[in-house]
Amino acid sequence: MESSTVSSETTGTLCLRSSIPAEQGASLHTAITEFSALQSWTPYTSFMSLFSRSKNPRWLDSAREFCNARNITIMGWGPHALVVEAKSSERAVEISTQLANLGFQPVADPEDRDAGILTLSHPD
Repeated sequence: MESSTVSSETTGTLCLRSSIPAEQGASLHTAITEFSALQSWTPYTSFMSLFSRSKNPRWLDSAREFCNARNITIMGWGPHALVVEAKSSERAVEISTQLANLGFQPVADPEDRDAGILTLSHPD
């Protein structure tokens, strides 16, 4: 069974559904019915806290200044986490030590090393 992505710009819904190939007798009515059922799902909104960037953490501005002054590239952040570029284990240790001054602690993630990043948590 194939899978395809369906997106509705009016509701912001993005999800996967089973597709019925046309040669198996799928009709336009079937497609419209399936699409209507998808619209009843909870739509994605920009207010979802996991993805929202409307309110940055209190510590972000000072972390940006600190990292910029030390050539540490910030890759991303969340409410309690900072992700920085760390292309080697030595660099990860160096960055962890430096950012500990701002209250950050490294998060043990074996995939970070392979990705060349370092994830750090912040208590605030």
